[in-house]
Amino acid sequence: MSGDTADTLFDFHETRLRSDSHGDVASEVSSYSRRSSLYSHFSRSKAGPFLEGNLKLFDIIELSSDVMCCRFSSDGTHLAVGMCDGTVKIYNPLTCQQLYMLQDEDTNKSRLPVTQVKFRPYVEGEKTEYSHIIIASYASGHVKFWHYTSGKCLHTVTEGRQTLALTINPEGTHILTAGSDSKIHMYDIETKQKINTMEPSDAHDVMDGHRFRVFALQYNPNHPHVFISGGWDDTIQYWDDRKVHSIKKFIGPHLCGDALDIDPVHNHILTGSWRKSHVLQ
Repeated sequence: MSGDTADTLFDFHETRLRSDSHGDVASEVSSYSRRSSLYSHFSRSKAGPFLEGNLKLFDIIELSSDVMCCRFSSDGTHLAVGMCDGTVKIYNPLTCQQLYMLQDEDTNKSRLPVTQVKFRPYVEGEKTEYSHIIIASYASGHVKFWHYTSGKCLHTVTEGRQTLALTINPEGTHILTAGSDSKIHMYDIETKQKINTMEPSDAHDVMDGHRFRVFALQYNPNHPHVFISGGWDDTIQYWDDRKVHSIKKFIGPHLCGDALDIDPVHNHILTGSWRKSHVLQ
């Protein structure tokens, strides 16, 4: 990551520290977008991008707004891109052609960033429309279930916070959301109903949950009810989604984004931290 990029991202991090209200966040995101646009213009004026090692640049997709998150579908036929203005765009990754654009009254009104996009897992024998569903979370607190080939929003969950993280369990039956508070919500994908809320206890002598914002969630691919989470409180919390409080933790990583993963073969955890040293552990 270049120094200029780091400075731009650090500005965004600082604005988030200063405010939690939706109105203030909107103005801060607008300010961030202006700074980022200047950086983007400066970057394009150079001769890059530059590649090191045995790499090949396949193509470049120019977009009208900054990209906050992106995701390939499981079969690699679609690429979902979540943008700073609240729009989700779907591309053909082979041709880089835009296929669909997802927005509605909620996203057009708030124009707050898409914080995560996930393709709903499709199992043979399910309804065919389930094969083209994306779940997206937004800094406005919305979680939207989109049928992306038709452009229809099938359902909207409204959380009273900024929703910053989203993940789906390995079976594709539940989703987890986290955000600007310390709570992690679990919803049934079929009914869209909240079925559990995981949070720390009131005890002062234990830390069985998060104390600040949560930016990353990751299920263990080999254990259907076990997941981990990380955020600003410098802990990685282990959870069982059938319980309310975390079951264990380790201290160290400072997560400010989707920087958490689990190796399905060796059961190793990978974390990325916002700091100058020990950034990848």
